[in-house]
Amino acid sequence: LMKIAATLEDSTLIKRAKTPDVLAEMKEWTSIYFKLGGSHTEQGMKYLYDLDRLFIERNLSIGGSADTLILTIFIGQLTGLL
Repeated sequence: LMKIAATLEDSTLIKRAKTPDVLAEMKEWTSIYFKLGGSHTEQGMKYLYDLDRLFIERNLSIGGSADTLILTIFIGQLTGLL
């Protein structure tokens, strides 16, 4: 999900933030997350937890990225790639 969020111009995120400027923030957040080792490290997981708190405080959502992920999985299963 974070890989998708790093590259997708998520319209849900923009709508929630009320500005497309949030896309630059998202790129920074995902960059930090991956530099910390992502879900493979305790530091990466702590950063993700902190990012979750920030998203709750600011009422942000990467729903477009989540939709893209589930569609990718669905199409992969439908075509036999997964």
